[in-house]
Amino acid sequence: MTTTADTDYIRDLTTTVDETAAWLDTVPDAVARWQPKPGAWSAIEIMGHLIDSAANNHTRFVRAAGQDDLVFPGYAQNEWVRRQEYAVAPWKEVITLWHLYNRHIARVMAAVPADVETLKNAAAPVIADLKGDATTAAIIAAIQELKSVTTAPTAVTACSTQSKASLLNGTYRWDVTKEALIEAGVSDPTALNDVPSINRATLEDGTFNLTYQQTEGPNKGDTHELHQTYEFDGETFIIHWSQEPTNCTKVKAKILQDGSLEFSNVVECAADQASLVLDQAGLRVWKKIK
Repeated sequence: MTTTADTDYIRDLTTTVDETAAWLDTVPDAVARWQPKPGAWSAIEIMGHLIDSAANNHTRFVRAAGQDDLVFPGYAQNEWVRRQEYAVAPWKEVITLWHLYNRHIARVMAAVPADVETLKNAAAPVIADLKGDATTAAIIAAIQELKSVTTAPTAVTACSTQSKASLLNGTYRWDVTKEALIEAGVSDPTALNDVPSINRATLEDGTFNLTYQQTEGPNKGDTHELHQTYEFDGETFIIHWSQEPTNCTKVKAKILQDGSLEFSNVVECAADQASLVLDQAGLRVWKKIK
């Protein structure tokens, strides 16, 4: 039976997700994919994690009524986010899924029998705590993190230009070779061994998703991913590498007849010579593959 206290936390949960979903709907797609720093989750990946958290809580609430304890399997949070590729999922669909799933969970909470709430597990809170304040508090904490991730990118102005980003939509491939590195001015032996790579980038309406695999050195075969943003005004291509306004690369870009991109005049916004020579080696011709 649903008590007055139950009604309170169910109301709090639905109110919180309703208000948050309305706010998230105003966050631009490119901002949602902004990665604050290498290895950190973007806003869309944080939302993906919240969907995974909801999915796990959902099964716990349903299973609790049919077992004698509150011992449930855990899950590898980072692995779940990575394997489901939330970073490249449609932003609006992620918002909708999270919103409606949590409204459903509120209904599931109301259906949990009262006697189940007395079951305890030494390694976890009673289900009443999981259902109530802890669930809403976790979402509120994540909202604060989301707000910190989605504010700075919109203020990036040092490298700004009128955007025609969709003109570059597509997937591109290029190789960074040791010869290209030497020609660009790289002389450090470690860089010459580690940097050669096979690269693939997907550009879509200002979102820049890069995957690169190292082809030489002690880390040969390792694959890395970056999720950033870009701008294009029909002539100048700008890659924003972080929230810092000056951490970006400017380059002249020419769209070839087959859709590939040819680059020239590479400039680092922060005049970082080390980054400049690496970019000069990679920003030559990107072959459009789809």
